[in-house]
Amino acid sequence: MAKIYQFPQGEERAKFRKEIARERKKRFAVKTGSTFVKWLGWGWFYLRLLAASVLHFIFVFVLAILGAFKWAVFWLGGILCVITWYHLDHQLWTPQNLTIPVITATWILGLLAEPLMELLNKTMPWHKLLVPEPADESTENSSEISQQ
Repeated sequence: MAKIYQFPQGEERAKFRKEIARERKKRFAVKTGSTFVKWLGWGWFYLRLLAASVLHFIFVFVLAILGAFKWAVFWLGGILCVITWYHLDHQLWTPQNLTIPVITATWILGLLAEPLMELLNKTMPWHKLLVPEPADESTENSSEISQQ
């Protein structure tokens, strides 16, 4: 003997489908979280990523400029340091005039610009400070490592 089921028809069927769709949306919202909170989280992530990228660009750009003009800083800054040395009565600096230490530090930074840029590009310190690492590592690499 076959079982006969009564399925809703017409308006009752449409009402039943809407109820099912509403329940699915509720379960999906509970499972995935609030859409606003998710968008807020992604917005905060991209804001930090943008800040880290801008800071990285500024530091590398300034180092590139200093590295490109390190000899101009040496000669022009050296002449300015000699003039300042005689103007300050043979003192390296005074509380009002720090020309010689600033020019010396700028020249040394220009000499170290290339290795510093390489270090900044390898380590990406601003990204490590501002952008969090992923919670779990990629499954592709971990399975390859475990097999070796």
